[in-house]
Amino acid sequence: MHDLTAPDIAPRRAARARTLAGLLLPLALALASPAPAGDRTPVHARAGLDLASAAANIWAQDASLIYLENDEPLDSHGASLRWGYLFYSPELHRRAATR
Repeated sequence: MHDLTAPDIAPRRAARARTLAGLLLPLALALASPAPAGDRTPVHARAGLDLASAAANIWAQDASLIYLENDEPLDSHGASLRWGYLFYSPELHRRAATR
């Protein structure tokens, strides 16, 4: 029988936590949206940045925004109905997108 010591267990727990956070990230963003499905009010990209960043930091604490795109046309004030945020984690060598 293999005896796992605390140093062996910690990386496994951290990996499981990152995997779980990566799976929950899209769900958290979908549920956290303050606008009902029928509300189609354009917003500026910065309006969703805090929520997207918080969700990305659950996935990886070192996540940083590397790309932003509007998924719908901009209105005359620079707002859009939907934005996409792409984050990168140097520690994980992975990207994660939020919408």
